[in-house]
Amino acid sequence: MEKIDISKEDTQYLKELYSQLNDDDERLKELKELEKIGLDVSLELSGFDIEYNYNLEEVKKELATRRNSN
Repeated sequence: MEKIDISKEDTQYLKELYSQLNDDDERLKELKELEKIGLDVSLELSGFDIEYNYNLEEVKKELATRRNSN
């Protein structure tokens, strides 16, 4: 899978997302595992509903959308 660069804004977004999940939350563990093995992950927070997206084009769109909304 092609890897994309993670910007400071994206890193901040991930940190904010992590901070909203309990340390013992299985989703947090999974997010950290995915990050550790370098998969491209698109994250959306709707309540605590996290959606993983492994399609590179979708990831790029999500990151662009997130940047434009800030």
